[in-house]
Amino acid sequence: MKLNVENFAFDKLLIPTAMVTGIVFLLTVLVVLSSKKHRTDRYERNWFTRSLYLLFIGCISVLAATSFGSILQQGHMEHYALMAHTTAAGGFVFLTLAVAIFFLPRGTATKEIWRMETCSVWVLIAGAMVTTATMLVSMLPLLDTTGLLQAVQIHRYAGLVTAIAAIFHAFSLIAGRLGYR
Repeated sequence: MKLNVENFAFDKLLIPTAMVTGIVFLLTVLVVLSSKKHRTDRYERNWFTRSLYLLFIGCISVLAATSFGSILQQGHMEHYALMAHTTAAGGFVFLTLAVAIFFLPRGTATKEIWRMETCSVWVLIAGAMVTTATMLVSMLPLLDTTGLLQAVQIHRYAGLVTAIAAIFHAFSLIAGRLGYR
């Protein structure tokens, strides 16, 4: 079976994925709140790092809303949604590097880092790199029509993984900030 747009029902996958993500997120919140692991010795990031992260989450929110919203409503992106998507993508590419520098765990870290925080940031950065790479490669004259359609599909699924990882990483940072992990 050839990989093309017709045999991928991405719009049919968004609602169940959102439901499963919501259920897993609620279960994670319940586990964190019931575990009563209260810590106060967390490493605090400075205002610049926190503001870069908030901008990154804002870019991901705009990208997810414009892409997934357009796909659910019309089946594709067009007009203002496409313009907002491409505008936010520039910030997303730049801020991915900043988040990778400031949030990826280093081998010399002395504090105990919550495993969910570590795993979610790695998935977030990996998904962001694949999402970015698929569109950057699509801008070069390397792919034929079938290759471009495949790149769009990879871009969609990598974007979905990135959005889900961003939700869980933001939650892990908030839970850590509140002292639960």
